[in-house]
Amino acid sequence: MEPQQIHLFIIAYLRDEINAEDLARLNEWRQANPQHELTFTRLTEKKWLTANIIELQQHFPTDKAWEKISAQMSFAKPTPPRIFAMRKWLPAAAALILLLAAGWWLLQDHSPVNLPIAQQQRFKNDVPPGKTGAVLTLSDGSQVSLDDVNNGKLTDQGDAAVTKENGALAYNKSGTAGQIIYNTLHTPRGRKFKLQLSDGTMVWLNASSSITYPVNFPDSARNITLTGEVYFEVAKSSAPFKVKIPQVEIQVLGTHFNVMAYEDEALWRTTLIEGAVHVKGPKTAVLLTVGEQAGYDPVTQNWKITKPDLEAVLGWKNDIFYFENANIAAVMKQLVRWYDIEVVYETPVDIHFSGTLPRNVNISTILKTLESTKSVKFSIEGKKVFVSKPI
Repeated sequence: MEPQQIHLFIIAYLRDEINAEDLARLNEWRQANPQHELTFTRLTEKKWLTANIIELQQHFPTDKAWEKISAQMSFAKPTPPRIFAMRKWLPAAAALILLLAAGWWLLQDHSPVNLPIAQQQRFKNDVPPGKTGAVLTLSDGSQVSLDDVNNGKLTDQGDAAVTKENGALAYNKSGTAGQIIYNTLHTPRGRKFKLQLSDGTMVWLNASSSITYPVNFPDSARNITLTGEVYFEVAKSSAPFKVKIPQVEIQVLGTHFNVMAYEDEALWRTTLIEGAVHVKGPKTAVLLTVGEQAGYDPVTQNWKITKPDLEAVLGWKNDIFYFENANIAAVMKQLVRWYDIEVVYETPVDIHFSGTLPRNVNISTILKTLESTKSVKFSIEGKKVFVSKPI
């Protein structure tokens, strides 16, 4: 069977619309060759397609593929996409056909095409992605860089031993808390880190974030403060767990939630993944249920309750950029934090993006993908990224 016919069978299979005859033909093709079964597995696997979407977009000959596919289909050719990466698992049929065709092409071991010389010049000063690292400030004010510290015990702080275990910072209490002393963990731009508090609570810090906490929680309360973006998996305890950001207090007993409170964001968002969360501002308080997000406006001091895409909320933790109708400033703001760059706007750019992109690639890969929309142009000079509208 021709590849285009297999594409159609797989599309019908994914949409649960395949008839018995076509399913039998698809299964016959799968069983005919082990490579066929591998191809089927890849083309029906969200994780693989998402992981390889960058190469699919940059090197797949879309126009030529569409000429072959459209000869058998009634779909019109899609317009140049503003959605630059797969956002939903089952996109429109026409988009899904091209995606599967691209995946098929990639599995045939094609070599990447050479980039135009002009683009190579603009991206010759590439910037690597962020990495695991942080700065720990001890109770006496001294600081320890955790970027290259080996696993093992670092120091004692009060009644807790501070260790680095499997790339994460951990506090192991040796008894009941005496005098309450605090440490602060800070991730600069281009860094992320994981922390285990003395009660067993797990904490993930995004770039440009910090958390201040007791090295050993007292029995009556567990109070911390933060800036930036932090994800919590709170250990269950009779003592309430309170997170404080300016103007807002978040209280839980045992739950999973994400707090995004960067100073340069218009809304500070608390998103509940599991359990229950009580958020309180100067005017009103809100009790969140699973899947809800409370957006706090520090200017009006009002709350906005929504139900966001949880995969998008936790994208940073899973090393994925999620954009949903984001303007260029919002996109570049995330790149600034993760790649530790400075952005210079040479001309106004009025464009919105929706899609997913990996965070573990050089910035040139991200910028080339954004450029594929034909709506924006970039160049890199040192740690500066210049943004302009294509001529």
